[in-house]
Amino acid sequence: MEREIVPQTLNRFSPAVASMAAECPDMSALRLVLAGKDWSGAVERATHALRTPPCRTEPACLVRAFAVFVYAGQLTLADELAEPLRRTATDAPALADTIVLLNGRLAGRRGDLDGALDAYQKLGRSAADPTLRLLAAAAATELAAQREDPDLAAALITGSELEAALRAGVTCAPFLRIGRAAMHRCNGNFGAALSDYLDAGRKFGARGIRGPAVSCWRSNAALCAHATGRQRLATVLARQAYTAASGWAEPYALGRATFVLGVVDGGSARTDLFSDAAELFEIARAPAEQGAVLYELGCRLAADRPAAARQRLERARGLFVAVGNGVRAARADDQLRRLPTRSPTGRLSVMEVKAVRLAAAGYTNRQIANKLFLAVRTVEAHLSRAYAKLGIAGREDLAWSAAPIRSVRP
Repeated sequence: MEREIVPQTLNRFSPAVASMAAECPDMSALRLVLAGKDWSGAVERATHALRTPPCRTEPACLVRAFAVFVYAGQLTLADELAEPLRRTATDAPALADTIVLLNGRLAGRRGDLDGALDAYQKLGRSAADPTLRLLAAAAATELAAQREDPDLAAALITGSELEAALRAGVTCAPFLRIGRAAMHRCNGNFGAALSDYLDAGRKFGARGIRGPAVSCWRSNAALCAHATGRQRLATVLARQAYTAASGWAEPYALGRATFVLGVVDGGSARTDLFSDAAELFEIARAPAEQGAVLYELGCRLAADRPAAARQRLERARGLFVAVGNGVRAARADDQLRRLPTRSPTGRLSVMEVKAVRLAAAGYTNRQIANKLFLAVRTVEAHLSRAYAKLGIAGREDLAWSAAPIRSVRP
């Protein structure tokens, strides 16, 4: 999800303006976010700003620090600053509206899609600053697309002044194109979406905005190029996105880039890339995105590893329900119904249960053998039989099979 970060216009974050405030730690932190460099350094500088006069009492500085925390995925730090910010901005409507925009992104990161969408739609109707109204409309469109609601996405575009603003060449045009591209993707018009993503990317680059936390346009463009059969372009974009996310090193951005690389250029490593992306989204506390990756992973495993597929799909369905995405929850249910019914081949023996529990805890076969006073080959035999009875492929699925293992009685 790509959002504007700051009050009023992007001019405030041009390299020329930013360099004038280089001594201000919150501005320095924000510059790192925009450039996609030194994630931990950006968080450290924003935190320092909250302890340093005059930043710690200056509302604009506090908003910039808040933006850094939101875009760097520091949800706890953002929460701690949210209420003091709200009180500070009581008499500054434009600042208060900017905080609402950032709180919408924060809610979306947590998986509260309804709360985020509500915040954006209200802001789109009530914000005094026309730029903020446009940015709110674009952000709301992205969320509608994420929820796979093409009618709402289209209505948000047509009901706003976004198209007219794009024709007028407003400063925030790249972010508006990202919103319109999301609407095109949701409606299956991948060619138009690709065009908007690429145009937004060119404009971002011209302004020195390369941070994947600000815009993951490369990843989205890669998926659109892949959908239209432009595989070479898709691969280039996916690899560029992965390189940028690796340089930024924040779990959410890296999870997104890892997943897209798996879709576009994963080959035999696709399953591993999907698994890595799911873990990164879990670390980032991004349930909506984690659910989407687990769904794709479950579908991929269905043919050869149905038990493992079921575990991923059940987890994905739970996450979709938790974030209020009924469309994807129903899709996960449909995939689960297509899987073969579980048919245990037998109860685990005492030694099989012990071996499996130790393997699930991370012990190697040799360590298990030492603990159980068995030969390594005997441990391997116990585990092989247990995997067959549990309907899993091997050790890599044990983390997902904890409940069945605990429920077994020798």
